[in-house]
Amino acid sequence: MKPIYSLIIAGLLLTACSHRRPGEKDGMKGPVVSETQASISANIDELPSKPWSRAAYDEILNEQILGSKVLTKAQREGLRSKLAMYYSRAIAADMKAALSDNCERSHSRLESAARELRSFNMAEDAAEVLSRYDRHQAEMNFAASIGARQKVTSWRDEYDVRHEKNINSAIDAHRAAHPACTYLQRAFSREGVKAAFRKRRLEYALNVARLYSRRSEPWTQADERAVNILILSAVDDVPAEAGALISKYKETHQH
Repeated sequence: MKPIYSLIIAGLLLTACSHRRPGEKDGMKGPVVSETQASISANIDELPSKPWSRAAYDEILNEQILGSKVLTKAQREGLRSKLAMYYSRAIAADMKAALSDNCERSHSRLESAARELRSFNMAEDAAEVLSRYDRHQAEMNFAASIGARQKVTSWRDEYDVRHEKNINSAIDAHRAAHPACTYLQRAFSREGVKAAFRKRRLEYALNVARLYSRRSEPWTQADERAVNILILSAVDDVPAEAGALISKYKETHQH
């Protein structure tokens, strides 16, 4: 081959290499890269319009972005950042919808969503949504405290009526918050509070009877009268289970 032809071929090869687009490898053309990037971006765009799903996030990240053979490192990082932002928006939107409606059936999902949003705290309204969730949780904690079991360590412990007084003095403020959650609405209603107190008093009565029945001391009429007085200070009548424990103790410890 003459030297002049060698120079021409070398020049053509150099020109072809200089026009290779980013992502072009082993015959892959630039349009393929653009189409791949656009397809992944479109999938990310749909996230905020659907219920949040970590599985959807992982699929886009691992299978589409990191698993792509044509995207450049910069393109992967750009799509990864966009994915994190849109995933955060999806979580925030889902939580906001639940907190604005009856969220009773979504409590466990809300808890998971809140943990995820704290990890992907990028959505514009993430702080507001998490603040609303924290207030909801504070109300849930108060609701749980209404009927919180009294710690009874001795059968002579009196029923703690101060607990009920404290709840009654604070409950109006919680009702005034008008929670959308039907669970909280029931818990804060007069009927709900009354039922929680009733359950708490029954638990106290049974615990007192159990502790009384586990003693090893001989039965005395004075002690039986005392335990019945304590139980009746909490409930209108001695519960059947408590009465059975007291009677059994008398049978086994009477001399």
